[in-house]
Amino acid sequence: MMPTLAKWSVEDYHRMAAGILRISYWVYKGAWQTMGMPCEINTILKLTPAQGYPTELTLGDRHQAQKGGYRIFAVDVPVALVDENWIAHADVVIETLTWHQQTTCVEYRISRLYDAPMALK
Repeated sequence: MMPTLAKWSVEDYHRMAAGILRISYWVYKGAWQTMGMPCEINTILKLTPAQGYPTELTLGDRHQAQKGGYRIFAVDVPVALVDENWIAHADVVIETLTWHQQTTCVEYRISRLYDAPMALK
């Protein structure tokens, strides 16, 4: 049972700090697990056509995509949209992110088209 804030001892604060350090380490490593739920932190949106990579890239268009597993993406900031060959063609802004039955669903808007594709690998 967790002690109330007024009754926390020095040892309680040390245990809490140790837990925060463990979480920070897991986040730093890029994948961490909490309560049996594995999460992956992504800084780009890499999609195959089956996952929702658009057939045509048009500035301002909105699209939906699904990726297996629980993933964390930056929301409301531009991230690179990468195809299955690790070629970036545009920046997108992820507007919504939902998790359901071991699947991450995102809705995104194309915010910038690159003049020339960029190889990321």
